[in-house]
Amino acid sequence: MPATYEIVATLGEYTDATGATKKRYLRCGTGFTTAGGSLSIKLDAIPGPGWNGWMNLYPLKPRDGAPQRTAGAGPTPAAVAAGEDDDIPF
Repeated sequence: MPATYEIVATLGEYTDATGATKKRYLRCGTGFTTAGGSLSIKLDAIPGPGWNGWMNLYPLKPRDGAPQRTAGAGPTPAAVAAGEDDDIPF
């Protein structure tokens, strides 16, 4: 089962040394695509106080920065947002 997604929670904001406001993130786990095409998740951390309950899935990126796509990884997030995912299991 290949690791295909990074699970991330946004925990608030901070101001960096240049005065820019940036979001603070916590990597909470990994998403895996099964042989049948469904997703499984492995959580390594659960955010504490101030967390709003939402987590996001981001495609894993190899070290060169290009999105990693593996066979059976399912539709891209852009395809799902555009309604191009016709393989809904429910």
